[in-house]
Amino acid sequence: MSSSWKTAGAIPVAYSPDGKTLASGGVDSTVLLWDLTGRTPNALPARLAATDLETRWSDLAGADAPRAFQAIWDLTSNPDGALPLLKAKLPSEAVLPAEVTRLIADLASDRFATRDRATQKLEKMDDVVEPALRKALKDNRAPEVRNRLEQILQKLEGAVPPERLRTLRAIQALEYMGTPEAVDLLKSLVGGAPAAQQTREAKAALERLAHRAAVP
Repeated sequence: MSSSWKTAGAIPVAYSPDGKTLASGGVDSTVLLWDLTGRTPNALPARLAATDLETRWSDLAGADAPRAFQAIWDLTSNPDGALPLLKAKLPSEAVLPAEVTRLIADLASDRFATRDRATQKLEKMDDVVEPALRKALKDNRAPEVRNRLEQILQKLEGAVPPERLRTLRAIQALEYMGTPEAVDLLKSLVGGAPAAQQTREAKAALERLAHRAAVP
């Protein structure tokens, strides 16, 4: 358990380092342990078929937080099937400046389909593209280009986009797995753009895993 206690009303509580258990202290000096995974301690996790794993992957991007939370634990409990899925689905390459430059240029294309496709791709990219978008906005560009740039920036500044939210939740599942294979996948994600939220979260997950391994 974590040595730092938080107070909820008059009840002190503490999370375990792996985030799976919550301890609460009572006024009678008793300590209760609460399973946060939604599973009983002795229950074996259900083995998920490939279609079920795909469903959980979709759930990670959803606005239904309890459903996404359950998907995290379902994937965590099925590492044999979940790891190949996450390895195939998670973006493992950094966003390249040349690609961002090309997509911004496509916003001024004569073809609506090209402009629309570039807008959608930029909206799905991590917040690492924000400086390039702001720089482009300062240039003298056509009104539609400016409108599209402002629209993309508003989405990046607002709620976390579904694709990025799914990636962050998948990183959380990998951390909870904590297997050598999961650690290797997290290390591959650290190789992305340093400013990207995916890179920073994967690095933080690895640091927490290393800290837990060092605690006797």
